[in-house]
This record gives sequence, C-alpha cells and structure tokens, in this order.
Amino acid sequence: MKKLMVAIVLLAGVGGLAYLASNWQIEISALTGKWEPVTRGDLSVPIRATGVIEPAQTVEIKSVASGGVEKVYFEPGDMVKKGDLLVALDPIDEQRRATIAQAEFQTAEANLEKANITLRDRKMSIPIAVDSAQAQLDSAQARLATAQLKYDKRETQVRESGYQNVSLQELAEYRAGLKDAQAAVDAAQAGLAKANNDHLLIKLAEQDVKLMTAARTRAQTSHEDAKERLNETKILAPVTGMVTRTQSRRFIEEGEVIQGGKTTFTGGTPLMEIADIGSLYVIAKVDEADIGQVLQLAPEEARPGEPISEEAATAKGAGTPVKIIVDAFKDQEFTGEIKRILPEPTGGGAVVTYDVRIKITSDNRKELGGVLGLQAEVEFTTKSVKDVLLVSYDAVKQDPNGEYGVYLAIPNPDGPGRKEQFRACRFGIDDGIHAQVLEGVEEGDPIYTRLPTKTRKQREAEEAEDG
Repeated sequence: MKKLMVAIVLLAGVGGLAYLASNWQIEISALTGKWEPVTRGDLSVPIRATGVIEPAQTVEIKSVASGGVEKVYFEPGDMVKKGDLLVALDPIDEQRRATIAQAEFQTAEANLEKANITLRDRKMSIPIAVDSAQAQLDSAQARLATAQLKYDKRETQVRESGYQNVSLQELAEYRAGLKDAQAAVDAAQAGLAKANNDHLLIKLAEQDVKLMTAARTRAQTSHEDAKERLNETKILAPVTGMVTRTQSRRFIEEGEVIQGGKTTFTGGTPLMEIADIGSLYVIAKVDEADIGQVLQLAPEEARPGEPISEEAATAKGAGTPVKIIVDAFKDQEFTGEIKRILPEPTGGGAVVTYDVRIKITSDNRKELGGVLGLQAEVEFTTKSVKDVLLVSYDAVKQDPNGEYGVYLAIPNPDGPGRKEQFRACRFGIDDGIHAQVLEGVEEGDPIYTRLPTKTRKQREAEEAEDG
C-alpha cells in the first residue's frame, strides 16, 4: 500500500511539473512576441464574386406534334449529334389529322377544277350567244324595214287612187306584217340584252375561281402542316450537345402524353434540353460597388452600350485574365476572359449585382467535364505591383501618436532577446494579407507581427522612467 501511495505522489508531481513547464513556455512565447523579416514579391488586389458554371447555350426541345411518348432514346448526360433521333411519339393521332387534311385538300382541288370548268364554258358560250342575238336582231330589223317599205308603198297607192278599188283585206295583211316585223325586232333586242347581261356570269365565275383557289391554298397549307406534324412524331436533335433536363428539372418519360407546339398557347410540352458544352462559362454576380472597375478590365466588345471601334472589332482582345476557383476542384485553378457584362441589375433591396459572363479558357477546363451548375468563385485583378517590399498585414500598427508604421524587432542592448522600436512607414496597396511598403523599412528588416507582452516589472520600470 505504501509503495502504491508513493507511486501516486510521484506521478502527481511529474504531471504538475509538466503542466507548469507548459504554462511557462506559453508565457515565454507571449513575452517574446512574434516577428518575421520584410520580404520582396508581387502583390495584387482582387475583386471577388461568386457564380455558377453554365454551357455556351441551351436549346429547349419541344415537339410540333402531340401524342404519347413511345420511346426516349437518350438520358440526361448523354452526348448527341445534330440529327440524332431523340424521342419517338405514337403517330396515330397525327396520322388521323394528316388523313383528314389530305381529304380536305383533295376536295378543295376538285372544287377549284369545277369552278375553272364553269368559267371556261361561260367564256366560250356567252360570246357566241351575243353574236347570235345580234344576228337575229339584224335580220329582224331588215324584215321590219322591208315590211315598212311595202306598207308605205301600198298606203301611198291607196291614197293616190282616192281609196278606190281598195282591198281592205290586203291592207290589213300589210299592216299585220309590219307589226310582226316590229315584234321580231323587239324580241331580238331583248335576246341581245339578255346575252350581254350574261357577261356578268363570267365575272361571277371568275370570283368563284378566286375563292376556290384561296380555299385550296388553305387546305394545302393545312395538309403540309399535318404532314410536318406527322414527321415531327420523330423528334430529332437540332444541335450537337449534351442532353439535360428542362428548367423545371423534369425529364420526359415513356408513356407520357405531350402537347404539340401548334395546338397550345404555351408552345407545347418541354421534353428536354441540349446544352452546348463545347465552351463553358461562369455567370458571376458582381456587386454594384465593383462593377465599374470590372468594366475597365473587360475588352471593349464585352461592355454594354459602348460602340465598338474598328480597332476593337479587329483585335477582339481578351482583356485582363480572370482567375476562377471551382468549389468541386479546389486543388486546381482555372482562368477565363470576360465575354459580356449584362446591362440589367439582378437582385434588389440592399444587394444589387450585375451578371458578368466569363468564358473559361484555360487548358484544364476539360477537367470540369459536363457537370453544369457548379459553384465557382472568380477573382478580377484590379491593381497589381511586382517586386515590391511586403510586410504581413498583421505587422501594420498605429503608435500612440496615431501614426501608422511597423515595430522593428531590434537587439535588446540591456539583455538577451529583442525589443520593439516603432518605425513610421508609407504604405501602398494591400490584399488583406500583405501590405506594400513604399518607405520606412528595408528588405530583411525584422518586424513584429505580434508585439511582446511586457511583464509587470517592465511596465513599472517604464512608468517610473516616464515619470
């Protein structure tokens, strides 16, 4: 038992000593502070923004035809070429519509042909009828003239004979012949008038032909549309790219009934989308406070509302490169160039941003594959300097007089270690980690990033000296 108690006491003693030593080391570290030399290097001041990776363009696929989905040949993520068969619809509904449209077109063609025949007949028969009526009128007028001459001659003879030896029956016959001739002229004139009026029938026939022609055109258009919709039951890829879901994040399924684009006000059922991933872009949202500086970094053709000079249109410069960090690929760095700054702001209230379209141009962009919507952080370099004196941002201090500078870690003349000495400096740009020093220190000068902690004895001695 005694041996056990002795062992416990010894262990407690060792632990206590270790604890004191640990505290003593911490205390010594705080007393001595932390310093590092002034270095030389490059420094840049970035503007940062976040965004997502998007394809160069996205094409929404819809069908002109309506019907049930028989077969879907590709899934999201598959690559397709222009002209590939994407979706096959059940053609029965569109086949029925095409058959009806064809019958209506054939009927319209028959009606047009009938109207043309009527017009041709009238154009041929009516002029002949007019000529015949004119000939009958001419003949009747000649007979009337002859009858009139005979009657007038006989009446003259009777008047000159003093009405002697007059045959009343003969005179009545001459008078009747004259009336008959006049009646024949009247009938011929009526026939000619009727034949002339029949010319209106030609104009009516011409109008019928125009109406039937228009009806045939409408029927032909409907027939062609119906055939097109029938062909559209096989939906082909309009572009080359990667198949994705629609903006509503849904994908067409076999057995689903879709509405065609020409039968609904909404333009039809979205089936899928095809994304052109030959080029990838980051759509970065830049704060309105920074958009002015980003405009200065962008090439002329990427700025909204600015006329492009001939030199800019020829040069097509890339502007200042943009650094891109993708959250899913933190071990890699990508670069890009500004392609377009959109003029309309997004967001509202206290946060207003502008969309900046950045094309990823670095060779390692293929590492991103076809995964869209990845979160990314972009960095625009607005100011940069090279081969300048740099100090840690933590080393920048303010002395009791309000002047900015650094504290040098100079040798302590009164003992071991170092002591601090304030040195006023003139600073340049900083990135929040390092600051550029224009005047005040030299390369290699030791400066404190954390000042030493003074002991109570040191503070009392300084107070006594000041007093």
